[in-house]
Amino acid sequence: MKKNIFPLLLISLLLTACFGPQNNDHKNHVYANDFESLFGVFPNVLKGKSHSGDCYFQVSDQIEYTTGFSQFFENISPNSFAKVKASAFVYLPEKDIQAELQIQIWDKQGNMLNMKSLPFETRDLGVSQWKKISLDMDLIKDYDPSKQIRIFIHNPYRKSFMLDDFQVTFLQ
Repeated sequence: MKKNIFPLLLISLLLTACFGPQNNDHKNHVYANDFESLFGVFPNVLKGKSHSGDCYFQVSDQIEYTTGFSQFFENISPNSFAKVKASAFVYLPEKDIQAELQIQIWDKQGNMLNMKSLPFETRDLGVSQWKKISLDMDLIKDYDPSKQIRIFIHNPYRKSFMLDDFQVTFLQ
């Protein structure tokens, strides 16, 4: 898995800059990416039938790990968080698509310490319509400034679908 995760990390680090903090107060931090600012920068960001705005991320059959959010907790806030919530809208254009939204916690040595996932598929979400997926994870035992959080969609069967309005919210 380590050899396949490098492209995810590279793209996630680049996209984290595009995940601007929004509506932050002293308790919560919200990071959102609607892919509008990435049009023309990344070939998989296309204009067309998006959930909101004009752009979306095209998950092709070449992508096993989608764009996402990857950051060390120490770079997010000096305050700890009790929970993280990840959400996105997906558009599944054909039947038999299966993927999963994942939240992972890693240490600085590159070891995964914890993971939570939400499998989703066309059978549950339907074909050719934007549907919201959402997953939250308690961080009380995992939160440490030296640990890294990674959030993305795993596409193990390499099916094509669309992704928009990816949001990560840290809650105290």
